[in-house]
Amino acid sequence: MRLMPRQPEAFILAFVAAATSLALLLLSGWFIAASALAGLVGVAATFNYVIPAASIRLLAFTRIGAGYGFNYFAHERLLDRLQFLREQLFQRVLKASTEIPKEDEAQKLDQHINALANRTLSVWVPLASGVGLAIALLFVVDVYLPEWLPIAVGFGLLLGGFTVWQKRTLAPLVAAQLATQASYRAALDEQLRNASLWSLRDGCAGLAREQSEWQSAQSALRKQQDIGLRGLRGLSLLSVFACFLWLPESALGNPLLLLLPLALLAVPEWLSPLMRALVPAEQAKLAAAAIAADLSSPSPSQSPVSITSGSQTTISKSEIQLDNFTWRRGCRTGQPITCTLRAGAPVVLTASSGAGKSSLMLALSGLLTANEQGRMASAGSIHYCAQQPYVLSATLRENLRIADLGAGESRLVAALDFAGLGYLAAELDIWIGEKGRVLSGGERKRLGLARAWLTGAEIWLLDEPFDGLDEKTANILAARLRQQATQTLVVIASHRVMDALGGHTVINLDSPPGCPLSLALQE
Repeated sequence: MRLMPRQPEAFILAFVAAATSLALLLLSGWFIAASALAGLVGVAATFNYVIPAASIRLLAFTRIGAGYGFNYFAHERLLDRLQFLREQLFQRVLKASTEIPKEDEAQKLDQHINALANRTLSVWVPLASGVGLAIALLFVVDVYLPEWLPIAVGFGLLLGGFTVWQKRTLAPLVAAQLATQASYRAALDEQLRNASLWSLRDGCAGLAREQSEWQSAQSALRKQQDIGLRGLRGLSLLSVFACFLWLPESALGNPLLLLLPLALLAVPEWLSPLMRALVPAEQAKLAAAAIAADLSSPSPSQSPVSITSGSQTTISKSEIQLDNFTWRRGCRTGQPITCTLRAGAPVVLTASSGAGKSSLMLALSGLLTANEQGRMASAGSIHYCAQQPYVLSATLRENLRIADLGAGESRLVAALDFAGLGYLAAELDIWIGEKGRVLSGGERKRLGLARAWLTGAEIWLLDEPFDGLDEKTANILAARLRQQATQTLVVIASHRVMDALGGHTVINLDSPPGCPLSLALQE
């Protein structure tokens, strides 16, 4: 999978930057040696110091300019393409059925995308630069030092063979490191979610096996990387030694005699990025395969499911049917719920703190494991708005468009108006989040509501949407949610029940164990 369009200018500039770096190293080394020899043989007064010094300065400016040019062409286009790919893949996760663990899938996709993005900057550019420099060096040796051409060719063949061997050796180590890392993170997440705080004093002893396997895989990978760098230095010294053993008498006195030994001594510097790129190359290969599988698979969808025994009943898209449904966190479970929730009026979950309102909302949205004994049927798309909606470090426009990639200007403005953020309509391109305009807690809540409106989902699950809002603003939003509930199933978990909600269904989660939950319509 190609993350970004071909950019010949970026690769050309990368090669120029690498070539000038090597040329600068060779010319400066030759200039120092030539200046010393000129003084020894008594020709210092006639030696031309101006041209080499000016050439060194020109190479330095060229290297800096090529580096800035590469950053401009490569990074900007890469980030644009990366944003597009991330939005496309995240949309597939968000629109998946509630049986898919969306949070885990989103985190995996983010890791895959970052690995794929790293391929262009950390793999292709070092590879193109290294191969280009090797070809250029062979050309220079063939023209000016043909006696040493066999040494240069032999070094190239040895280097190529060693690189292929290193890549094949690293491939299973990278796969093992990624697998053990994922296993350790999953076990750690489960431990932190379900373990009591007092049990953490032993450093999560239950994770000893996963942690040991991950550390062993990390250690093996680092050890093999060190072997690659040491092998590069060994090949460099071996080639320099061969140059002095194969020193032709006809080349004595040639002022370019030092170029090849200096270039070979610099091999660990100008080829070590290529050797370090083998790990991200393998990571990108695995990530590309995973993303290609996600994009080629048919989009998951939610089909009507019946939980009614006997005759089958098709449910509407703005409806949820629950049969003994509850959430589960390790050994903890919530109160079972059996009811049917429909659009028409808001549904409010009430309970004391810690009774499981948020857990129930997460289970309904598919972000938390549900009890296997219960069942949930839903035909419509579900959107969950967390207590603290995540704010991307990006523009306000981009923060809204993650809910609807095709939303135009007017639709974005309408979403802001619905959420009470109409005063930001003229600032869609303002940078928010980290290193930008900091949104207040209430503005973050309303940003989440604007995203919910943009999704067009038939079912909204809103976790504490009125928290952090003043009474007037909260009632304005409550009135708009009441209106939205006439066509959308709006489920609200909140400690505050606003008067502007009007008639609404209340689910009380504080019922004693074994008793049916209270389900009533309040005016």
